[in-house]
Amino acid sequence: MSHDEKIPVESDDSDADVVADEAVEESSELSELDQLRAELDSALGAAADARDEALRARAEVENIRKRAERDVTAAHKFGLERFVGDLLPIKDSMDLGYSALDSTTDID
Repeated sequence: MSHDEKIPVESDDSDADVVADEAVEESSELSELDQLRAELDSALGAAADARDEALRARAEVENIRKRAERDVTAAHKFGLERFVGDLLPIKDSMDLGYSALDSTTDID
């Protein structure tokens, strides 16, 4: 082989194939990255929804606890008022009975 002879070079088709393969790989990586981002966004959304739901449930439990506490306090208050209200007529009757007893004279 002399210096003037040219060595056959592979065609540019193989370079084009390499570039195309790299583009496909890059495209595949981008679509996988986009898919992962979409999954991450979905997971973050689900986590935010779960957090919101947990906060609402916690607030509801707190409201129920406060309401129950008020109801118990009111039951004690009104129960005592009712009990005293029921006892007042009895006390009045006993006071009248003692007054009547003191006003009567013993006949022996």
